[in-house]
Order: sequence, then C-alpha cells, then structure tokens
Amino acid sequence: MDIILASQNQGKIIEFESALKPHTLIAKDIEVAEVGLSFHENALLKARACATDKPGIYIGDDSGIMIDCINGMPGIHSKRWKGSLNANDAIQNVLKDLVDYPDYQAAQMVCVIALIKYKNDPLPTFFVGMQHGEFHKVPKGKNGFAYDPYFYTPNLGKTNGQLSLEDKNTISHRGGAIRMLVSYVSTLQT
Repeated sequence: MDIILASQNQGKIIEFESALKPHTLIAKDIEVAEVGLSFHENALLKARACATDKPGIYIGDDSGIMIDCINGMPGIHSKRWKGSLNANDAIQNVLKDLVDYPDYQAAQMVCVIALIKYKNDPLPTFFVGMQHGEFHKVPKGKNGFAYDPYFYTPNLGKTNGQLSLEDKNTISHRGGAIRMLVSYVSTLQT
C-alpha cells in the first residue's frame, strides 16, 4: 500500500521508509508552515498539504523534544527555537537556556502522526509516540539527526545518536507512532 508523507526532512523520511516496510512510502517535498498550537495541529496541516481528493493514505508528522526544567520547551518549536532557522541553531539556543542547569535534564521526545484518507477528511486519526529519557548537554553519537545525539535513554545507556536506525526505530518516539500507524493501516481495506 502506498503511504504519502509530507516532509522535507531526509532523516525522518529514512526512518519512515525503514519502519513502514512492506508498505511504500512516497515522500512529497512540501514546505508547510507549522503554525499550529500543538503537535497534533502541525501534523494535520502537513497531512492535508500532501492529500488530494483521491482516496488514499496521507500522513504528516510533527515531533520535537520537551525538556521538563524549561516548561516542556522547545516542544513544537524544536526546529525553530527562539527564531532559529534550523535544528542545529535551535539546539544551540536550548543549550543557552540550560546554562544554569546540571548537565542532564528529564525530557521526552514526542512524535504525532496524523492520517487522513482524502484532503478534507473530517475525521483524522492520530498516533502518538513518546520516548522518555534525558537531555544531555554533551552530544554522543553520529547517527540520526537533530536532537538524537543529545537525547539519552538511561536504561540503554546510550543516546539516540549512538543507536543504529533499526535499534532507534524499536525504542524511539517516531518508531512507536509508526508501529501504531502500521497496525491501523493493516486494518484498512485496499
């Protein structure tokens, strides 16, 4: 089954392609202004941006990191924190916010996937994945993208940046949301 995803993020596309097999992912290079007030709203904006009037499976996702000591921020602004134009600059701004805090802080990685079956579908379906762990100020690992080298899972003793793609998909926020999506898609008639 073809699943259409609105995304310009190559890291996300790779994770989706790996986790969605045997389904075929068709990534649409569509820029969507993330003007929603929640992960759910932004994910739905993206799904609608790639959808057409032809019935299908259209998805959008929004994800980010929520750090407890800074009131769950950067949250939906993880890529654009404090006016940043990319994730690397946003991370530098987060590190400035944490300068007076210890080297690691409780945090969650969040991914919300919105699925619609056609452009004006009035009943979207959402899949939410969360990964609990810690934000570490010193990055470790070169795998993944964005906050992965900074997000540490204590029971693994590793950051997401130290995990293989397969291992990350097994435990990550996005991997969890994708597993729920795949389970749901398997119940749909094609």
